[in-house]
Order: sequence, then C-alpha cells, then structure tokens
Amino acid sequence: MQDDWKVRRDLTLNLGLRYDRQTLTNAKKNFAPRLGFGWNPGGDARTAIRGGYAMYYTQIRSNAVAAYLVNGLDGIASYTASSGQTGFPTCLTCVPVNIDPHSLTIPARDVVIRAGQRAFYEAQFARYGINFDLLPNYPDKLVNPRSQVFTIGGEREIVRGLFAGADYVHQHLTGIDRTIDLNAPSVFDRTTPGQTRSVAAANATRPIVPVNNGVRQVNVLMNLGVADYDGLQTQVRYQSTSRMTFSVSYTLSKATNTTEPDGNGINPSQGIVSRLGEDEHGPSVLDQRHRAVIMFAYRFPWGFRAGTLLQFASARPFNATTGVDNNGDGANNDRPVINGAVVSKSAFRGSGTEDVAIFVENNVRLSERFHLLLRLEGFNIFNHANMLGRGQTIYGDATTPSTTFGEFVASGTASVAVPAFANIDPPRMFQLQARFTF
Repeated sequence: MQDDWKVRRDLTLNLGLRYDRQTLTNAKKNFAPRLGFGWNPGGDARTAIRGGYAMYYTQIRSNAVAAYLVNGLDGIASYTASSGQTGFPTCLTCVPVNIDPHSLTIPARDVVIRAGQRAFYEAQFARYGINFDLLPNYPDKLVNPRSQVFTIGGEREIVRGLFAGADYVHQHLTGIDRTIDLNAPSVFDRTTPGQTRSVAAANATRPIVPVNNGVRQVNVLMNLGVADYDGLQTQVRYQSTSRMTFSVSYTLSKATNTTEPDGNGINPSQGIVSRLGEDEHGPSVLDQRHRAVIMFAYRFPWGFRAGTLLQFASARPFNATTGVDNNGDGANNDRPVINGAVVSKSAFRGSGTEDVAIFVENNVRLSERFHLLLRLEGFNIFNHANMLGRGQTIYGDATTPSTTFGEFVASGTASVAVPAFANIDPPRMFQLQARFTF
C-alpha cells in the first residue's frame, strides 16, 4: 500500500506499508513502513529538499534448504579413508562390500542442521548416541535479514540550468544470514606470528568431542551478521536547453560489516560465536571510500551528439590469511598477527579504478515518421587494468609478509597475462547500436 499526500502547496508526503512472508523462515511479522517527503521551501521551485526512511526484508536463498536436507545427520555423507584407517572396509573381496553407514565405523563428519527444530534434533542426535543439548547457541528461529535506510538531501538551481545538490544515505542491515559451526573449538588467541594449535587439540575443546560415528562440525544458518553503509554524494550539473549537458559528482562513503552478505569467500578467523561480532567487524569488500564521476555531452550540427563519461574510484579492500590452520579448526581462514594482534577482516587495499568512456551518435531522419539512431560507444578506452582485488592474499605466518603477498598472480607465472584472476573489470570495449523508430 502506497500513496502520495499533498500536505500543502510546497510539501508532499509519500506514505507506504509493505508486508513480506517467506515460508522458509520463521518470521511472520515482516511489516515494512515507507516514509518520504519532498519540500520546496516557500514554494520556491528552484530549491528542493527531499528525504525518506524505509525498511526492507531480504529473502533467504532457497538453496539453504538443500544444505540441511542433503548434509544433515540422516543425509548424504562422504569421507576418504586409506587401508587401515577408520572407515576403510575390512574386506574388499567379500560380496557384497559393506558400505552401510549404519553398520560401518566412519570418522566424525560435518553436518548441517536447520534453525527452529530443537525437539527434532534432540531426538535425531539421540539415535546416534549424541547429546544435542551440549551444543551452545542453537537458534530457535531463522528470520529474514532487515535493512533500514535513511536519506536526506537537497538541490538548488543557482542560475538557469545550473544545479548543485548533496544527498546523505545511511543503511543499517541486521540479521544477515551466515553459516555457524555450533560445535566450534574454543578460542585460540594469538599475539605473535607462528602460534599454532593442532587439530587434535582443537577437537578436544569442541562441546561435542569428535569420535568415530560422531560429528565434528555442526553447521546451522543463523542471523548473526551486521552491515552499515554511510555515503555523502555531492553533485553539480548543467543542462542547457539546446546543446550542452555537464555533470560532476563526488561520493564519500564507508561500508563495513561483520560478514559479507554475498559470501565472497571471506570466512572468520575463528568460528566460535563469541568472536563473530566486533572481532570480525571490518570493511566490506565493496567499500570504495572515494568515487568521482564526470559526464559531458554536446550536440553538434547535422544531428550529431557526442560525449564522455569518466569514473574514478579508490581501491577496494582484500582479506589476508596466514595460509595455515593456526587454531586447528580445520580451515585456513586464520589472519596474520601484526604488531601483537590479529589484523582485522579485509585490512588491506588493492588498486584504484578508472574508466573513460566515449560515445557519438546521430539521429537520421528517414521520413516524417521514420528515424534511425546510429550510436558508437567505447568503454575503458585507455584499457586501464581495473584490478578489484588481489590473487595472492596469503600474508604468511612470519613477522614479515610473503614476497608474493598482494600480487595478482603467483610467482613464476606469465608476467604479461593474468591467469586465474577473476576480480577484474572489462578491458577496452566498443559497442555499435542501430535503433529504428517509427
């Protein structure tokens, strides 16, 4: 439901209310209010003040269901074992070979469970001889992530056709879904490089100690992530009635979070719930503090129009790891120790980006009713290598970083090509367009 309400001649309110329901989650009260306003102080059409507040709910991806259906305690499990190890068949010539998981002795495995089904899992784990109640922080519900957005800004026509304005945006996102190991090992604090804990020692500190036919990781989707964005955009634009259009904008922004909403492979240094808040608070991989955009277009005689768009932005962050499993949790997510403390998430920066684009077009009048628009566009015409991240993010576990840390490719690969590096914007491109209107 949404409507505009003209309070008076110079003030308009936009009011709305939205309701979301996703049966995959336990949330049933996802009411999202919307409020916006537009104000011309004193009825002066040359000055505009605008702002608003809105709430949004994000869907949980449906493939999350597959994780606990397939990889649950009664789901599909895989493991690797050599002759003599736990889980290897005692007889390969016997017919049939015994591969029944209910009668085999297999290593402790990683499972995925669902939030909000405590009674079900208490009974299910009990059938395997496992005490589910030993797991701390089991969530009794899964809700949709909620975003709250606040904006305020204004614009003023200084002289005819010349406008200047600024807008501020704040976004606060809570309840970001992330996978948590409820059976994570205890905290392993490091203050100097080279400190490690064995996997066996870490497993001994898990709430449910891994044993044969038991569990190691017990993963569950929880609403345990927070993200914030603050941005201030200033803009000056000029538009004449006939030939020229020009604008320049600059955005100063900051984006932080405790987990990446879209994944991106940046996992926590320690998986225990008590360390997934401020310990994991850092820049988002999409954080670009500075961005400037310049646009210019001019209409020439004989129907030709040409212009350019220039974009310049500061570097994005990337995350550093030691390359080894320092805390023994079975994952190489550990970040390096620098100056006596583990560095924050995504503490390093890559390279700035720039893109210069051009266009030229002509609207050919074939007749009174038929027109043909021909347009040529060029993107990144200087072929600038816009590297958004780094290929070599292993800092190492010593007092000095690895010699390859921060490079795009591993040492010894081709110096001209950049193989196996996906975090790069497109190179120089040209595009032709023909549009027929009638």
